[in-house]
Amino acid sequence: MTNPSFCTLNSRTIIEITGTQATDFLQGLITNDISKADPGHALYAALLTPQGKILFDFFISQPRPGTYWLECSRNQAADLAKRLTFYKLRADVSITPLSDDLKVTCIWGAGAQATLDGYHYADPRTPSAGLRMISPAEAISITGNRVDTDTYTAHRVHLGLGDSDGDIGSSERFVHECNLDMLNGVDFSKGCYVGQEVVSRMHHKQAARKRILPVSSTDTLTTGAAIMTDGKSIGEILTSTGPQALAVLRLDKADAALAAGTDLTVENTPLTLIRPEWAKFPFPGEVSNE
Repeated sequence: MTNPSFCTLNSRTIIEITGTQATDFLQGLITNDISKADPGHALYAALLTPQGKILFDFFISQPRPGTYWLECSRNQAADLAKRLTFYKLRADVSITPLSDDLKVTCIWGAGAQATLDGYHYADPRTPSAGLRMISPAEAISITGNRVDTDTYTAHRVHLGLGDSDGDIGSSERFVHECNLDMLNGVDFSKGCYVGQEVVSRMHHKQAARKRILPVSSTDTLTTGAAIMTDGKSIGEILTSTGPQALAVLRLDKADAALAAGTDLTVENTPLTLIRPEWAKFPFPGEVSNE
C-alpha cells in the first residue's frame, strides 16, 4: 500500500470558541451552517465584510460538545480574534487563541485515514484534499511520507485550493471569486450573517465575473504576473509552484478569447486553464462553444 504524504503547517493555528452562546454567536456571523459541525464533520466557512468580501476564511470543527476550533491563518489569527471579540458584545462566549498549544497537519493520499489516531477530520472542500489533524506537536505520529511545505503547496495548487494568505487575503475578494460556493463554504439556505445579501445576489444572478483557478505553462509562472489576451490584462498569477500556479481571472474575457482561438499568455508564454474536480460552473473555453 502506498503511504500517504503529510505536512505540518506552521502557517496555520487554532482559535477556540466556547460558552453557552457559542453556537448562536457563530451562526450569526459565518457563511456556513454551524449546526452541521460535529466531532466527525468540519466546515469550511468565512467571515465577511458587510460588502460581501472575505475578511477571514477558516475551518470549523467541534472536538467536543460546546467547543469549536477555528483553524485559520496564523498571520490573520490576532485580527480574527479581535473581530470576533468586537461582535461578541455581552454574549456568553470565550475566544481563546491556542497558537502555542496545537499544530495543524495535512495528510493526503492513499491510506491516509488508517494512519491517524488523534483528532482529525476530512477537509470539507474536496475529497482529494485529504485530512487535517489537530494535535500537540509532540503527539504528531503518522505512518507516511513527511514532506515540506513546497510539496504541500504544489498539492493544493494542483487541486485549485486558495490559501488564506497567498491567494484569498483579507477584504480583497468576494466569496464566489474564491470558490467558496463550489468548495462547500457557503450554506445558501441558512439565516442571516454579515454580507449575506451580496453573496445571495451573486449566487442567484450567477454573477461571478472572476474566479481563482489552477493554470499551467511551459515556463515558470511568476506571482503577480499579468494574464494577457489580445494585448489586455484579464487576470494575474497568485501562488506559483513553477510551471503550475493559481490565478485569478475574468471568466467572460477568458472564454471569449478561447472561443476566438486567441491564446491566454503570461510574459508572452501560452497559459492553459485547468478545470479542478470541484468546478461546477461554466468553464472558460466551453461556454461560447455550447
